Amino acid sequence: MTTPRLNLLPLAPGETAVSYASRLAARLNLTLRQWCGDLALSFRSLADGETTAVRRLSELAGVHHDDLARCTIVRTGDREFRLNGQKLVRESLSRATVRVCPRCAGDDLAGGTDAAYAVGGRALWSLSSVRTCPIHCVPILAVAEAKDGLIHDFSSVIAPVARGLCKLADPTEQRPPSAFECDILERLAGKPSASPFLERIELHAGMKFCEMLGTSLQFGLRVALGELSEDDHHVAASRGFEALRSGEKGLCAALDELAERSSGSAAGGPQARFGRTFYDWLSRSADHPAYEPVRDIVREHVFRIIPLPAGTVVLGRPSPKPRVHSIATAAKWSGLHPTTLRKQLRSANILQIEQDGRELPMKAEAVEPLIEQLADSISAKKLQSYLGCSRVQAQVLLRDRFITPIIPEADDSYFVFARRDLDQFLARLTSYAIEVEAAPDGYFDIAKAAKRCNRSAGEIIQAILDHKITRVVSVRTIKGYDAIYVDPTEVKELVRGAPLPGMTAHELMTFLGTSHAVMKSLIGEGVFVPETVRHPVHRVPVAVIPFDQVEEFSATYIGLFALASESGLHHLRLKARIEAAGILPAFRRDRVPATFYRRSEVGRIPLATDK
Repeated sequence: MTTPRLNLLPLAPGETAVSYASRLAARLNLTLRQWCGDLALSFRSLADGETTAVRRLSELAGVHHDDLARCTIVRTGDREFRLNGQKLVRESLSRATVRVCPRCAGDDLAGGTDAAYAVGGRALWSLSSVRTCPIHCVPILAVAEAKDGLIHDFSSVIAPVARGLCKLADPTEQRPPSAFECDILERLAGKPSASPFLERIELHAGMKFCEMLGTSLQFGLRVALGELSEDDHHVAASRGFEALRSGEKGLCAALDELAERSSGSAAGGPQARFGRTFYDWLSRSADHPAYEPVRDIVREHVFRIIPLPAGTVVLGRPSPKPRVHSIATAAKWSGLHPTTLRKQLRSANILQIEQDGRELPMKAEAVEPLIEQLADSISAKKLQSYLGCSRVQAQVLLRDRFITPIIPEADDSYFVFARRDLDQFLARLTSYAIEVEAAPDGYFDIAKAAKRCNRSAGEIIQAILDHKITRVVSVRTIKGYDAIYVDPTEVKELVRGAPLPGMTAHELMTFLGTSHAVMKSLIGEGVFVPETVRHPVHRVPVAVIPFDQVEEFSATYIGLFALASESGLHHLRLKARIEAAGILPAFRRDRVPATFYRRSEVGRIPLATDK
């Protein structure tokens, strides 16, 4: 194909190489791809800003290479770019959505060139975080969406709207570039950032971090990004930049401001304190290495103000030993129950409560010494030694509520008991016991007496406290609970428990003449519903099937072998006769592994023994 004439055009201020090439192509009524093909110029290389392609364009167009290269966005890797030495990522750029300054476009159109190729695409318009034209002080507007294949062909994309671009500017809408935008422009011009802190961070990361932090500061912790306008993002980015002007100190102050606004617990996690919009983005989406400096600061601040158990992963790294405690983390650190800790720490005025009821985190250095002291109180582990009883007897006392922990709702392994309550119990137990050097013959301590009499220790203790047992002695040489001895003959005179109100599963199995598997299936199918009662002699919980359920089952169903016995027929012959009558078993064989029939159904067929 014959190489077309370039029909040179002036390069617009700040125009990218690919935009300039697009205008040259539009002047010949060609797409950029067609034009590049005619000139044997790689479209992809030009779109990626490769030096060889830009240099080739400058040679063909007679434009100085440096002028083109200065405003060209260069691809440096997968989703990574560079502009004037500053690093960008794909999310930093607005390419599918074409943005223009209507005043700049108006200046281009006023030059007398055809509107189809008059407007040059500025590199600045591609930066999604720059929303104000620094020349005309008006908002940069989105004017078109590039379809597939035209994403880099600037002139083809704006051609349908090019003539009206200058009319988009609102004469009443004037705003100077924000300090945030000015800082971006300064860095692109090779000057240092106004914030030494941001200077240490790659440009794309600094832009996005300012915007996300400012969004939560300006619009709240749970704002939906999709509901914000470009003007809202403009305000948010400025707010975030102002917070970061003073570096780490300003960032920490901003985080504290977010934490103060949170409506959840003051001891909640990072997302609850800093808001889902900001923290969820930082923990999930801000995974580029360029964010590590700010992630490090946020992580360190989290460790300073938020109570977290050791090892909790925060922004990719586990937390060390807690620097501040909540009731939850203090309980985990000490092994004491949170409710007990809360009561003790509030009484010590270490745990502070805000007016809205939120508990403030506690400095670890202030609270940990007191928590360690709490371990010396009468805990569940030391209860046996203090009362002078075995572990089993301590459990009996606790189960039957002869002793109660300070916090009854707490986990029993973390119970803490009031010394005074334990002393009062021992005093009542020995209040009318006769003190002796050695237990009389035939007397036993409470645990052994309970076994000999088939009584619970709790019943004997209650009888002693109620003065129903009169023969009670206390052995001087034994401490506390184990010093109490009683006469079993007197204990046996206590009222015997009521008989069982039903059959055990084994008894019912024998009664029905069936197997354990069948009983298990009948119970599993809900035919029998066991109830738990206390055995009248052994005093232990036992499961029984109430008599009324047994009677109802016997009246409703009959097993094949029982029916065979009643009729005098062999069970196989009987089963064949029943099946011939079209009668099915009451239960499916795969659910109950035995054959039962409804009495009402088998009673309708003759089952007498054949003569």
